[in-house]
Amino acid sequence: MRWNSRLPAVLIMLLSVTGAGCITADGKSAGYEQSVTTLPNPSGIAARFVARGADLEVRKDPVRALREYRIALSVDPENEEALERARLLETALNDKADEHFLSGLEFHEQGRYEKARREFLRGLRLRPDHHKTVEMLVSRKRVPSTRYVLHAIAPGETLSGLAFRYYEDFGKFPMIAKYNSLGDATFIMAGQVISIPEIEGLPFNTGDVEFRTDEGEASRFGLWEWGAFEAAYYGTEDITSEEAARGLEEEDGIEGYISNGIILFNEKKYRQAIEAFDLALKVKPDDDVALEYAYKARFQLAENLLERKEYLAARDAFLDLLRIREDCGKCNRYILKSEELYLEAHYRKGMQYYNQEKLHEAIGEWERVRNVDPDYKRVDSLIEKAQRILVRLEDLKRGREQKPHF
Repeated sequence: MRWNSRLPAVLIMLLSVTGAGCITADGKSAGYEQSVTTLPNPSGIAARFVARGADLEVRKDPVRALREYRIALSVDPENEEALERARLLETALNDKADEHFLSGLEFHEQGRYEKARREFLRGLRLRPDHHKTVEMLVSRKRVPSTRYVLHAIAPGETLSGLAFRYYEDFGKFPMIAKYNSLGDATFIMAGQVISIPEIEGLPFNTGDVEFRTDEGEASRFGLWEWGAFEAAYYGTEDITSEEAARGLEEEDGIEGYISNGIILFNEKKYRQAIEAFDLALKVKPDDDVALEYAYKARFQLAENLLERKEYLAARDAFLDLLRIREDCGKCNRYILKSEELYLEAHYRKGMQYYNQEKLHEAIGEWERVRNVDPDYKRVDSLIEKAQRILVRLEDLKRGREQKPHF
């Protein structure tokens, strides 16, 4: 079966049956009454989506409301109400997303990374394509160092003070915070032991303190700046499975999965990103950011399969996408494209084998084609032809073997 590839032809046939015939001089069909095909009214369909959007706005769900208006415009691009409502809502959401971004930047500059992350994610929920917000969430700032020293926090000490003590620069405190996966650089406690990394290009005033190079500690250079949630996602020895399960029920756990998923998405690790977003959606199935990025990650993965010429896997991936989002117009095109490329590739390979007199291999390739579409380029008859030749060759071979030698 070739999915929807025959739909246009079927429609043409149906139209021919219902409205065709001999046309008389007055423009009417001769021999039977001309039937009239009633097509759906685009404005009526669009109006339903506009009504849904308006209802969602009343229920304080502007993100989904905007999506309904956009669907309405895809059906009826001239719908004035959908155009106006979408314009106003986009402006409002953009303004609010910008507010959260600026608030997040302020918290970030203060070293209050956990609160910054919350603001960035709130803005991203309103506008998933806010590029500056995404950049802040996925930024990984590694400290170029292989050694560190341990420091026990004394009463009254601050990270900025420690940055000045060790690096002679108050402004380097974020490096210490990120190296230690601190969600808030302004909150440290007396007696807490932290690691102070040696940073290339900066003075490092350690006195007589012993350097350490333990690999377990040094590996923290790879953590993203919201390190506490990296630990929650990947798990640590200090977190039990019961605690992790409880954490999934909290908003922070969900945001941690989403943050990690966005990072993986931007690193083009789409399978891992999908896993992260799906974890968030298990807890909160209607989370707009997780839904949007889960869709994007799946789409990119499907496109990658197509580029790698894994045509049937790509087709199936696009089919899954279509089940998730029915309004995916590209998915229909890619489903057909994937299947056509698969059929043509194996058909041509079969022809190459046939011309090289490798009949078994040719039949194998054509059978792959037949399994998907038995009618493709009369492949059934090609298989029969190759099989007949093989039978004749076997008969000739047996005849030579049975012929007496003198």
